[in-house]
Amino acid sequence: MINIDSEVLARNVTEFYNATSEIRRMELQKILDQFLETPYAWNVAISLVTAPNPTNVQFYGAKLLHNTISRHFDIVAEDAENISALKDFYIQTLTVGAGSLSHSVINKLSSGLAVLMLKSLPDIWPSPIRDLMLLWSNQLELLLRVIAEIAVEFYRLNVSLDQRNAVKSELNNTEISVIQISQHVLEDADSSPSIRNAAIECIELWLKLPGAKLETYLGAFDGIFANIGNDFPPLTRILLTIKSIEGLAQMPKLIWQITQFVARDVCPRVQTELNSLLSLNQQHNHSSDGMNELVPLVCAIAEFGHDFMFCILKIVCNNIENQNIVNVFISLCQFFFNVSTLPGTFPIDECLSELGEPWWCSLREHLLMADDGSTWNTGRQQLRNEISKLYLEMLRVIIDKFTFIPDRMKNFDKESLERFEAYRTERNDVSLNAIQLEPEQTVQLLAHSLEHSLDIFDQNRSEAILHLINEAADFINDSHLPPLLSALRKLVPVDIWLSRGVSHYDDGFQRYVRTLLTLLQTMDHLLHSSSDGQALLPHIVHTVLSCLSLSDCSALKPGIDEMALGTLTAMLKNKESAIRNRIDAIDTIIQKCYDHFSNERRNSNSRLSAIRCVGIALSFKQPEFILTSLNQILAPRLIELDSLASNFTFSGQQQDKVLFELGILAQLVATLEPKYLHADATQMNGSVILPSVVNDSPVRLIIDQTLPLFNKLLSNNNETPSEKLISMLCDVLKSTVHSLYTQSAPLLDTILNFVDVIISAHPRPACELAKSLFLTFHKNRDETTTKLIAHLAKWFADELAFLQQLSTFDAIDAEERVEQLLTLGYYVLKKFWDNLLFVSSTLTTTNQMEAGILCCAFVRHFCLIIATVLQHSKNPSLVQLGLRSLFHLLTKCNSVDDCPPLSDTIGSIAGQLTSAVFVSIRSELVTGNINVVADILHALASKYPNVTRSTVLALSGGDSQRLNALFARPNKFDFRQICATMHQTALLQKDPAI
Repeated sequence: MINIDSEVLARNVTEFYNATSEIRRMELQKILDQFLETPYAWNVAISLVTAPNPTNVQFYGAKLLHNTISRHFDIVAEDAENISALKDFYIQTLTVGAGSLSHSVINKLSSGLAVLMLKSLPDIWPSPIRDLMLLWSNQLELLLRVIAEIAVEFYRLNVSLDQRNAVKSELNNTEISVIQISQHVLEDADSSPSIRNAAIECIELWLKLPGAKLETYLGAFDGIFANIGNDFPPLTRILLTIKSIEGLAQMPKLIWQITQFVARDVCPRVQTELNSLLSLNQQHNHSSDGMNELVPLVCAIAEFGHDFMFCILKIVCNNIENQNIVNVFISLCQFFFNVSTLPGTFPIDECLSELGEPWWCSLREHLLMADDGSTWNTGRQQLRNEISKLYLEMLRVIIDKFTFIPDRMKNFDKESLERFEAYRTERNDVSLNAIQLEPEQTVQLLAHSLEHSLDIFDQNRSEAILHLINEAADFINDSHLPPLLSALRKLVPVDIWLSRGVSHYDDGFQRYVRTLLTLLQTMDHLLHSSSDGQALLPHIVHTVLSCLSLSDCSALKPGIDEMALGTLTAMLKNKESAIRNRIDAIDTIIQKCYDHFSNERRNSNSRLSAIRCVGIALSFKQPEFILTSLNQILAPRLIELDSLASNFTFSGQQQDKVLFELGILAQLVATLEPKYLHADATQMNGSVILPSVVNDSPVRLIIDQTLPLFNKLLSNNNETPSEKLISMLCDVLKSTVHSLYTQSAPLLDTILNFVDVIISAHPRPACELAKSLFLTFHKNRDETTTKLIAHLAKWFADELAFLQQLSTFDAIDAEERVEQLLTLGYYVLKKFWDNLLFVSSTLTTTNQMEAGILCCAFVRHFCLIIATVLQHSKNPSLVQLGLRSLFHLLTKCNSVDDCPPLSDTIGSIAGQLTSAVFVSIRSELVTGNINVVADILHALASKYPNVTRSTVLALSGGDSQRLNALFARPNKFDFRQICATMHQTALLQKDPAI
């Protein structure tokens, strides 16, 4: 044992707490920390505690002793006398010093004794808890403090698993005795408050021990509840502890015992405290901190009810004739109703009303449970009828609590405003709960409240009601509509609100308009589902159009005008829209939206949304009107675009103008096609045949006039066209293809040639445009398929040639077009496979042989690009894409027997594919896809056994007996198993730490 001077150590501790120099304090801290780590300091620690030293020194000694036993018990226990000396010290010091030592020292000594007892189990000190119970039978508070520390220190115990299980077993065996002592203390009328607290804390901590038997605590709970009913923090802790114990759900007796106690003893006291705080708030016109102290307890009660609602409700419903039981439950509901409807504005006047939501949501869920034929369904229905009244009344109150009150909220700081907005989100369930329980009454309540608020032009209250209706909208059906439609008839245009003194920039009014537009979009399908709703649509359209006059005041949200245009778009695009047949409404939409589009003070997004609405509305008009209107719209746009395209260079502002003009074209092309054009589509000889009105198509008119400008934009600009410009051009062409569908066939050569030009420099938009073409013509078996495959083969041939010319294959990962081309190829295999089969089968037909050759060329180049990627790429996502694409191709080919050209094409390069895939087994890049690697090798070995086997044999590690046997009889499971083993072996050779 090392020689340590306890007096020097004591002086160091004293100096540490009195030092004013930070440097000296850090030096002393280092010295004291070093002593805490030594295993031979326990004798010195004892002398620090027993000598007449200052409290700081005694506490350090107790801490030093605790650390020594916790961390170096094995060294201390080498001599049995050491354990005996420590036991005697602790017992004597705590017995004698309980009244003289400070609480901090006693607490640390209690923890140290608890650690000593746990570490000594089961062999060194076989029954330490029973020994203490006998020794301290007249010092129960001290005994309970130490026993409580045992439960705390158990979770910090660092011992072997066997010893830990032995300790746990001993504690479980002693559990009954601990409960009996605690229960005795709680039942004794002469017990002091401090000893009662010790008993409660002891039970609380022992409940948390693993293996605690909840049923053994039943007798103690009455005493616990009786003693902590007025002490909210320990009551909160004990409720949370009990709730977390596994198996409580199977103990309905205890659940109801706790429920009764909470309803009869806790809730009235909380309510009294709340009433007192609310009165104090009204007198001083500010929130009291005391309400915050109630938050944890109310949360704990709500969570307990939420977790065990089924059990509680079943007891009540099965005893529905027992008024005492029913009253307990009703009183709990009334308590949460009082909490949820606390007067005042959250979070200034109160901060509790949101806490009851778990209770109400769980109760609603169980009241609505499907009838399972059990005996308690009748009682549940009776209870539902009674409780539904509370849900409806809560909804009535929440309207006021959701309302923005300008006079109150103008003084809100940022945090308070954010909390209020979060409060509205968290309490949306009030509306959802009510409408599920009482849908008709809920809609009537909200509709009548909205009607009244609109009558008096109360924008803030109206907004709160609209918000609640929107939350409940998913549960509103046709039968609920009449009162709601009556309220919506009260809507008035924006200009009437403005005439009553409301400002464009008023936050409350803008909030009201935003919420209204959101609700109208949500309810669009309902408005079209009834004749009364359809009759109201022109009025609603007029109201929505009036919102276009509002200025955009938020940089973080879409402008109100954009929201209004989005609402109109949703209403127009509804397939059952009655607006389509209302010429007056359509004409108004066209005129108002075009006026909005023409207003250059509006931002670009808003103007583009407006022209989109114009396009959709025009599509319902007669062709002559569409073409006339389109000429009027296009003329100035084409002049502007031609002027911009004539520039040899673009400034940033000029490019933005070009993008805007192209955006206009994209919106018109996407929306203008008359709806009747595709009505009479037929099929003949595998090709889609449509009416020959394509020459009169508005989309063709736009494209025919703008394609020359596209070429001008690409050719006149001295600089390489920007990605944004190319993307926008592609968007216009994609919209054209989507709009015309297969009628875009006459434009196919032009679009494909455009892709040829841009695909190397701008692969992403080019490939996205190409995908739209393959999807559009995937049912055709004519020259469109041949053209698509011809260009597809060229793109992949060019990419393979490019990769083969690279001086370093590290550049593969820097080339986005490799990934985009592989993605396109994978897409073609999925969406265009039948066309590939059809074309490849024409190799035997002389007049179509070239198309079949090109199809096989695409497959060949696609596979070789994948092989190159597997051999040289260091990009995991690119490798994964290559493996996934190759496996998909092989699966497709192996699933058909009548496709020899494609199979032969893959067979001609099977050796290269096999080599690349087999070598990739050693790469960490395939760790997550090793099964795909194995499945590819299995597919190759099954389809091309000779080539695959000879290739693998020639590779390093490919000549093992296991592989030879595997290739002799290919089996997918065996391939996966051996590939996984080879991969793991390769990784271990690279990094033995794996």
